Amino acid sequence: MAEGSFFEVNLAAFKKRNSDQAETIAQLAPKVADRLYPAEPLPGGYVNVVLYDSFSSSEPLFKTSDPEKEIASWIERSPLGKQQEHAVILLGFGLGYYAQKILSLLPERGVLAVVDPDPLLFFTAFQNVDLTRILGDGRVHLYIGQTMEKTVQSLGEELEYSRFLALPYHLLVNPLLRRLRPDYPAQFAALWRNALQRELMYRRSRAEHSNNVVINTIANADAIVQYPGVSALFHHFQRMPAALIAAGPSLENELATLHDAQEQMLIACVNTAYPILRKNGIRPHIVFAMDHQERNVKSFKNDAPSSETFLIADPRVHPDIIRHFHPRVFLASWRSTLETMGQPAPLGRIPIPQKSGNSFYLWLQTKAGNKGDVFGPGSVAVVGFHILARLGCQPIVLIGQDLAFTNDKRYAAGTIFDDKQLPQDSEAAHWVASVDGGSVPTSDTLLVYKQWLEHEIARFKIPVFNTSSGAAIDGAITTRLLSLLMDVKSGSMNYSQQLAMLHQSFHPQIDLIDLRSILREALQSVEAFYAEAKIGLNLMSPDDFADLKMDEKRRLLERLDHTIELCSKQHALAFELLNELLQEPHFEFDDSRWQNLLLQNDEEILTEKLRARSKALDAFVWQAGVMISLLEEKIGELER
Repeated sequence: MAEGSFFEVNLAAFKKRNSDQAETIAQLAPKVADRLYPAEPLPGGYVNVVLYDSFSSSEPLFKTSDPEKEIASWIERSPLGKQQEHAVILLGFGLGYYAQKILSLLPERGVLAVVDPDPLLFFTAFQNVDLTRILGDGRVHLYIGQTMEKTVQSLGEELEYSRFLALPYHLLVNPLLRRLRPDYPAQFAALWRNALQRELMYRRSRAEHSNNVVINTIANADAIVQYPGVSALFHHFQRMPAALIAAGPSLENELATLHDAQEQMLIACVNTAYPILRKNGIRPHIVFAMDHQERNVKSFKNDAPSSETFLIADPRVHPDIIRHFHPRVFLASWRSTLETMGQPAPLGRIPIPQKSGNSFYLWLQTKAGNKGDVFGPGSVAVVGFHILARLGCQPIVLIGQDLAFTNDKRYAAGTIFDDKQLPQDSEAAHWVASVDGGSVPTSDTLLVYKQWLEHEIARFKIPVFNTSSGAAIDGAITTRLLSLLMDVKSGSMNYSQQLAMLHQSFHPQIDLIDLRSILREALQSVEAFYAEAKIGLNLMSPDDFADLKMDEKRRLLERLDHTIELCSKQHALAFELLNELLQEPHFEFDDSRWQNLLLQNDEEILTEKLRARSKALDAFVWQAGVMISLLEEKIGELER
């Protein structure tokens, strides 16, 4: 490349921002040099470029000889400048002209994420246009040549989903991309919307149920010591057929067939389907209970469990559920993943967030032994499928897994949701393909569960049959249960005996005396954290900081930040154990951090930062007090 060329100037600007990506561009440039699009100069210092679609129709970047007017007209039609914005996601880089114009309208602390599926167009721009204003601007983030799914994942992880949930943003489309790939914008928008919806569902669930998670896990501490983990079952049911039963409306149609065939397959069900099966004389071999909601206890009301039925549970479930199946219990550690939906990783390489799962349970496992990580974000049925696949079962037969409102029903009759006072997933927000070739309504939540189930099916690549009557499930063969049972070879194993043998082979690593000592260790750590946070909270002036001068606010902010740092670093164990209880304060602190970017006045920013620190320390003290009470109660119970 000639010294001083656009390429060299652009590369030098980019190296200052991102040396690794700049190096990648330098290495790739010679390989694509012969494939760049022809560029021609236009009046006003602009450059035009002509691309061709799949039908060999030409599409120039600019349709007229007046690029400035075209860009201005596009900006005029956009919401930029008419509404408050913090971030813009621009689909289509073009030659960078639209991005430059957007930057001039963005606030100083704003964000411009540029997405383009065509790397050759980006390299063409790099060679022919001065991009230094874009490449040297810290607000710009480039996502070039990636798949849509990977781009959405990168956007959410690198720029943080919480930014887009807390602040106003716009999704804009470069006219060239809209003409060349008319389906791309809508597909990207749908993927991005679904990603934000999943993040929001995750946040709401963590914030709303964090107290129950910690209360139940501490209450179940002795169970964590005494019971084997689900990993004891992995690979011990190779090629054994299994039925995974959920409580969708179509379950009602299969009860008679299931009753007659319950020894032909390993029968596993989610907790909501359990009372329906028991009422109809069906004894499952495995019940999955992974949810923390207290209402799930009702699924086992007035039930005398069979000695041949075993529970697989996460210890966040209500203690009464675990006691109900004592001693026939296996525990699992349910974890989330960093995978892009639809792109599952092999089992040994599943990316896990640093703080994923039930933090108190994860810590107890370091003392009592690992129980087995399982995955399957979304519903209990999804993680149930994951577990059955890890057991070695195949084929897996889905029953009652409607994932839609079949015949306008939400659940089969006989579940806890017969009680209309319980919250139900009732709002139809989407229409999806149904098993009969038509379409069926479903909700945001059920659609996400469907996508994650398809994700797990793709991970294991084992035979899966769908006998449900609702949504079509990619990767599963739609069939009827009665005809399937004629073709599926019965397993030669006595499933209950195998479960019992594997359960009896477990030998606890620690006893209840050890557990008391371990819980005292946690108690001392949380008490020290509590004292540190209390000292910081006592530094605070009243909630109204208006009477403080700017230098007083700055000094106070420094002292509060120092206290929060001490709590998180010097009392790291307690901070980690409190992670679940602090979920809502974490999210609120995050939102406050982003919302401060919209404030222009330094004094307002300082005041808001002080309020956020005040709320955080107040939460530290309050939630540490809650955990201290829970630990003292459990230790007292073990000592009696």
